[in-house]
Amino acid sequence: MGNVILAASTKSGGSSSFLLIGLVALFGLLYFVMIRPQRRRQQQAQQTQRNVEPGARVRTTAGMYATVVAVEDQDVILEVAPGIDVRFMRRAIMDVVPDGAEGLLRRGRGCLRRRAGGFRRGRARGLRRGRAGALT
Repeated sequence: MGNVILAASTKSGGSSSFLLIGLVALFGLLYFVMIRPQRRRQQQAQQTQRNVEPGARVRTTAGMYATVVAVEDQDVILEVAPGIDVRFMRRAIMDVVPDGAEGLLRRGRGCLRRRAGGFRRGRARGLRRGRAGALT
C-alpha cells in the first residue's frame, strides 16, 4: 500500500513541472500580445499630449474635434467653435488630427453633420415605425 502512494507521488511530480512551464509560457505570451502593445500606445499618447502646440487640430477622448488655442501646465484651452473656448486637461487629448482628415471622418454612416438648421443625422438607423405605429 505504501509503495502505491510513493509511485503516485513520483508520477505527479513530472506533470506539475510541465504545468508550471505551461503557465509561465502562457503569461509570457499574454505579456507580448496584450500588455506590451498597450504600454506602447500609452507612451505614444503621453508624447502626443506633451508635444501639443497652439494652432494644432486635436481630437479629445470624448470624440470632440477642436483647435488648441493655448497650452498651460496641465491644461489646454481648445476652441470647439468660433468664439467658444473650453478648458481641458492635457490627458483628454487623444491625438493630433492632420489637416483635412476631420472631414473624411464625418462622412461615415450615421454620423452627425452640421447643417444650416442644426445637427441632423446622416442616415436613419435602428427601428422604424410601420403604418399603425408598430415597430418593424
